Amino acid sequence: MTGKTKLIRLTWDNLRSLAAASIGANYVIVGTPFQHPLVLLKLKNRTNQPVYVSDDGVNNKDLLDPGDVIVLDIAANKVSEGGLYLPKLRAIYVKNGDVTTPTTSSFIVTSWYAG
Repeated sequence: MTGKTKLIRLTWDNLRSLAAASIGANYVIVGTPFQHPLVLLKLKNRTNQPVYVSDDGVNNKDLLDPGDVIVLDIAANKVSEGGLYLPKLRAIYVKNGDVTTPTTSSFIVTSWYAG
């Protein structure tokens, strides 16, 4: 094997959350837009109702039932200097997934970036 191995540090981003009482019929941003390209993303619906999830605040992209968790290992197949990342300045939005508004707990977004 020749050459040097380039080490990349995995860095936690700040936790983002949205209280159940703030989730309604229209999309609401969870925290703030991401300031770094993400390599890992975890979405967790801790509320007592289903919620729709979006990355553009307009279109439904997924529906998470209470207790559902999605973990996206975005850069799992990174090769050499290239790789797949969620672009910075993207955000996660949620809204009611049912007629009933969530009343307990919150929606949580955890993220990591290479930095």
